[in-house]
Amino acid sequence: MSKGKNYQRYSAEFKRMALLQASEDGVTANSVCEDLGISFRQLSRWRDEFRLKGDFIYRMVIIFFIHDVYI
Repeated sequence: MSKGKNYQRYSAEFKRMALLQASEDGVTANSVCEDLGISFRQLSRWRDEFRLKGDFIYRMVIIFFIHDVYI
């Protein structure tokens, strides 16, 4: 009997920290993802999650997404 795949769970604080790091000048989202061992898609989902919840962090991290998409 298989239990399925176990996924890593991240706290809201960890997600905020990752998004804040990615929003720093001179830091790319891809480099943060590599450092933290997460995918760019995961980081994007967290950004979307915080945006939908109206979390304050969204206002700070939207910049990182714009830079990574167009570079």
